[in-house]
Amino acid sequence: TLWTVDMYRRVIEHPEWMSDDVVKSGELYNDSDKGRIYRISSTIAKPAEWTKGLKLGDASLDELIENLANANSWWRQNAQRLLIDRAKKEAVPGLVEMTKNPLPVGRLHALWTLEGMKELKPIVILEALTDPVPGIRENAIKLAELHLSESTDLVKALLSIQKDSDAKVRFQLLCTLGFLNTPEAEQARNQILLTDIADKWVQVAALSAPFKTQALMESVLNHYQQDVPGYGSFLEQLTRLIGVRGDVKEIRALIQKATVAKAGNQTPWPAAILEGLADGMNSRKPNSSAFEKEQNLLVNMFFENTSSAVRNASLHLLKVMGLQNQSVAEKSVAKAVSIAADLGQPEDRRSEAIDFIALRNPSPHTALLMKLFVPTEELSIQLAALRTMSAIPDTTVSVYIVTQWPVLTPEIRDAAVSTFLINEQRGVLLLDALETGKIQPSSIAWPRQVRLMAQRNEPLRIRARAIFTQNNEAEVNKSYQQTLTLQGNVTEGKAVYQTSCAICHQIRGAMGVTLGPDLGTIHNWSPGAIMANILAPNLSISSGFDLWAVELKNGESLQGIIASETPGAITLRNSGTAERTVSRADIKSLKALNMSAMTSGLDKQITQKQMADLLAFLKQNK
Repeated sequence: TLWTVDMYRRVIEHPEWMSDDVVKSGELYNDSDKGRIYRISSTIAKPAEWTKGLKLGDASLDELIENLANANSWWRQNAQRLLIDRAKKEAVPGLVEMTKNPLPVGRLHALWTLEGMKELKPIVILEALTDPVPGIRENAIKLAELHLSESTDLVKALLSIQKDSDAKVRFQLLCTLGFLNTPEAEQARNQILLTDIADKWVQVAALSAPFKTQALMESVLNHYQQDVPGYGSFLEQLTRLIGVRGDVKEIRALIQKATVAKAGNQTPWPAAILEGLADGMNSRKPNSSAFEKEQNLLVNMFFENTSSAVRNASLHLLKVMGLQNQSVAEKSVAKAVSIAADLGQPEDRRSEAIDFIALRNPSPHTALLMKLFVPTEELSIQLAALRTMSAIPDTTVSVYIVTQWPVLTPEIRDAAVSTFLINEQRGVLLLDALETGKIQPSSIAWPRQVRLMAQRNEPLRIRARAIFTQNNEAEVNKSYQQTLTLQGNVTEGKAVYQTSCAICHQIRGAMGVTLGPDLGTIHNWSPGAIMANILAPNLSISSGFDLWAVELKNGESLQGIIASETPGAITLRNSGTAERTVSRADIKSLKALNMSAMTSGLDKQITQKQMADLLAFLKQNK
């Protein structure tokens, strides 16, 4: 049967979303005394007689044990609770017998009931480890974990099932074997890892246990399969840990291992090793002088390897380490300049070479970078030139962008704005250009506007807010009131939604990106309330969808919605960027901005007719 609770109220809405006319109507509590409970069943179903005379608390031990196999979970759970509460040793023989019951739920509850009574013996767990039902075996491994010190037979039994046919059983075994620091346990963990390496949680479990770095690395490399991405992602995770650990000898050995790959070798594992090291070492400040020899190896790798992934990984690690040898630095940058300027070179080689120039101060190559930052060049070349020009430690890039703004494409403009956000001096030039009309505020994407309006420098913050909030929201809303009298077209409204809303929202879990709230929940709002929130996104911000500013200890600033949290990290999500997980240990400050992640200024993007169409689409309840 299906039980349905039908709560009825005239107004069912979160107070935050109610318009003033609804609040003042006096109807908020209308019909609060109404509602029904339905029991929906088959026409041949029997009445719910089992609910009459429930007196499980008076049941005998035998009756409670029998109910551990009841088809109804209420009886099973409460029978288990009462048996554990009573803790009668007389129940133990019956519970042991129940662990052999034909019904899997009976066996499962009997095992955990014995554990709760502290009467579970290793011999019972051993039998459960060979149960034909995978779920019982999985639970038996969890129970065995609590008794490893009591029985060597349990340890042997766990090692013997490392090739279990069920993935969840193998995963739990991998977790449990992490409590055993023996060669046999390590070998079994490696076996499970190699079997299920495509599963990211298996990778995490493998790295949470004690392991010998060199042995684990060799095991993965010896079985490496290029068509299974899990091998590369695991190597990257493993070397990231090594990079964070910062052992110079260990890092040197890994770089030498990765760079011995022949120039024509297309295997991706060297890239995974180098990317992991770069990511891990970036969280600390490595001593560049300790890796001078390895820096030379990485430079050679960058220029000679035929794999773009390996070349980029080499460059990323060089950016973290720096180039210590002056002579090598000058020669390699000169070589990169030559490649960047050579129109006969492949596009990827040229863009990589441009990025390489930023390993040193790119000022001497400003003229070349400006020459490459033109619409006639490929997009990747322009973006690389912009990144490298931004590495010049002054306002050269900012001044040049302002002069070039009219000819920059939208994608280039968005990347260009980010270069103004590097420091306050550049930010001042952007605000100047916005105030003088050299750059239009509407051409600045909303996430960039947020960063400008949330910066730490108060005078600049005030200037930015004056620029981006100069439209009177009440006046805009007033000018759109005629929209509410127009007949909207649902089909055309769907097209407006897909163009203007789907980049941040979904409707009932489909048609868009899950950044903001699901718009399938607002069909019962009044058209006026929907329109008001579209035109003025900061009017009310749904819980969990406000923007946060995060300042890291390395000086980097981030903004976004907190998509998820763990005790050790937070994950930020923002429009147009990849999710970013940040360790709490790296956070200097964290504060709510009291701003919506939704873009403002939609009144400049959609007409009143399009607004009417959009409202019609959002109001439909399907």
